[in-house]
Amino acid sequence: MKFLRDESGEVLVFPGLFGTRGQLRAAELHGEGARKPGLADAQPSVIRRRAAHCCFYCRWCEASILLEHNSMGMMFGQPAVRQIDARSIATICRGCGHVGDYSLFRACHGFETRHKIIDSEAVGKTILVDWLHCEEKTCTARVPFFMTMENPMEEMEGRKLEASWLWEGVECASGHPIVPTTLGIWGKG
Repeated sequence: MKFLRDESGEVLVFPGLFGTRGQLRAAELHGEGARKPGLADAQPSVIRRRAAHCCFYCRWCEASILLEHNSMGMMFGQPAVRQIDARSIATICRGCGHVGDYSLFRACHGFETRHKIIDSEAVGKTILVDWLHCEEKTCTARVPFFMTMENPMEEMEGRKLEASWLWEGVECASGHPIVPTTLGIWGKG
């Protein structure tokens, strides 16, 4: 067994070499010439990447919306690690097509106690599409519009999808209505 300590002092215990390749390597190191049946024939499993995701719930259909936190500039993390400084975000619900504003900060528009950061498998790529501005000209609160794209879309397909989005009730962190905009991202990978 191997004992390792991480930087917080936690002890991690590993049972020696593990996995198919580890067992084959252990057999070679210990001089066991005969390979065990089934180990060489085993197919390697698909490695899935897990990451921290912001989990928001749509106000209209209650569907969960997952956005990768690191791709959002860690904006809901500790102040020292934030790459994007904004109090709320806007995104599209794939379930009902509503654009909504969401936040993990208390006292900000879009905050709900159900919203949280969870560990989940990464699906698609979360991208910053545009910065949205509210109708109030003196307001300095810009809202980043994020979207998770699983596959690059063709321009016509993306424009058709964008035309079906519902923009009712989208507001900035201060509570001013957001001006619906046309996004120029379609056809980019």
